[in-house]
Amino acid sequence: MRRFLLAALMLGLPGPLAAAEHRLAVTPSAVTVETRLLGDADGETRVILPVGAGAPRVFGARIVARSGGALALSARSGARIAVRYAVAAAPVMAGSQVFAVLADRHAEPATLTWTRLPRGWRSLSDLEGAQAVEADLPRATLMAGPNLTVVEDGAGNRVATHGDAAAARRTLALAAPVLAAHRAYWRREGPSLIALTAPPPPSAEALAETLARADVLRVGAPKAGLAEALTEFLAVRLALRSGALDAPTSILRLDASDRPDTPVGRLTLWLLRLDDELHLRTGGKADLDDVLLRMRQHHDRFAPGAAPDLETAFISAVWVTAGLDVRPDLARHGAGGRPVPLPETLYAGCLIARVTVAPAFDAGFDVAASQAARAVRGVKRRGPAWNAGLRDGMRLDALKLSPGDTTREIEATTRPARGGRARMIRFWPYGDAVTESRTLAAPSRPPVPDCARRLAGL
Repeated sequence: MRRFLLAALMLGLPGPLAAAEHRLAVTPSAVTVETRLLGDADGETRVILPVGAGAPRVFGARIVARSGGALALSARSGARIAVRYAVAAAPVMAGSQVFAVLADRHAEPATLTWTRLPRGWRSLSDLEGAQAVEADLPRATLMAGPNLTVVEDGAGNRVATHGDAAAARRTLALAAPVLAAHRAYWRREGPSLIALTAPPPPSAEALAETLARADVLRVGAPKAGLAEALTEFLAVRLALRSGALDAPTSILRLDASDRPDTPVGRLTLWLLRLDDELHLRTGGKADLDDVLLRMRQHHDRFAPGAAPDLETAFISAVWVTAGLDVRPDLARHGAGGRPVPLPETLYAGCLIARVTVAPAFDAGFDVAASQAARAVRGVKRRGPAWNAGLRDGMRLDALKLSPGDTTREIEATTRPARGGRARMIRFWPYGDAVTESRTLAAPSRPPVPDCARRLAGL
């Protein structure tokens, strides 16, 4: 494994600091980071080191308390402070592995500077070219190495890898539309970076799902069921907006998600219904996209780890966006296990929910006992087997049956109990109960010119 060092050396503290400075220098063996900041107005500055950081060295302040990686520093207001520490290295590093968290400063500007690289090495971060704040640092991606390859398309899309330029170019061609749709969805500017550390994503649709999964972590602490449902909703949105999916294919994917026996399946369908309801309720001014955007904006106001959980953030954002209390529905269809009723059509008729009602499977006799005894057992009076002429005690020479399948007849080859000619008895395994199944489908004649845009929330 290629390893690299992000090291920062304190070379004196020049002039007043307009923002915290995170200075990085690279050598091949270990990671050292130096953060320069000004002391808080109350005389106590709090810094939280990343997990795994070694013993820190502090300049310009005294450590007055320490609990794990959390440091309380004593220094006068506006004093220039530097905190230096070491962490483990890797070819690709998440910002949370590298940067300290400055307590109560998550919205303040932050700068990243690479101060030293070994000869022939190159470095890269997705913070470069962006106006970063402290809250952006834990979510950053950092790369450095002697064979770091970066390909870009001039439209703000970059793919970086250690060595395999051909894979990077293929990934960029596949990813560019998805990354553009991703930036537009979150209404942000600046370059997009993919750090390629594994085989490239097999498709643009798979990349959209990967981005969606990371995005859901940016709007609230994960909550089982709801997090996966939001990921599926957002992945389909990004895939539609980038052209990775068309309307009929996206509906097939959503239909596969319609599993009423799982919380994720129920909540995914509930989100579709809620998205359409928000659109209608607000006269087209808002939908679930606006809810997610509000959640992200709210989440970014908090220090890492301090934001509300996903469910709380979601409930609040829906209420603020449309004045709708979704707590009862979320409880009913999530942990409550209740299936999600859908109207016949959603999204102005671009999605149809077809419900098929059919009789439940009922053989009308005890199949297992009959096969074991090679004689008919347990015939239900007035049931399908009884009505076809099957009776207890008949010899059972052969039985053809597909358990649970009401589209195939049951065939039983029988003889009288005391012997005689064989007779074939055939009947449909229709019980008195009924079952309902739902299929999501695209209309044969789309009601609007571009259902893909409607389904994508555009």
